[in-house]
Amino acid sequence: MKLICREGDVNLTKDNFVYAESELHYVGIWVLENDALQKYSLRITLDGLEKQITVSDIWRIHKSYLVNATYVKAIRRYGVNLTTGNILSVSQAKYNVVQQKYTEYNHKICK
Repeated sequence: MKLICREGDVNLTKDNFVYAESELHYVGIWVLENDALQKYSLRITLDGLEKQITVSDIWRIHKSYLVNATYVKAIRRYGVNLTTGNILSVSQAKYNVVQQKYTEYNHKICK
């Protein structure tokens, strides 16, 4: 999925998209490029991005965050630890659903 961002165009794939976060009228999109996280900004709502995104296994973990399950290392009480070292908040309302998705995802990739 190609996005036209302030910093330039970015092609989101399952391998490079790590997470997105809402930042007022923009969404910060964090992608892995050359083994480093790179941030791109796009003027869109997180809801709008969630509807457009074609990458599979993307979870809405908070009103402010979308995360790629590929990069989820662990889920702790109201937090998601990513393999990149980032820790993102999980809302109380979404915690049980995210925990269930994480369990199902791990069973799916372990088979």
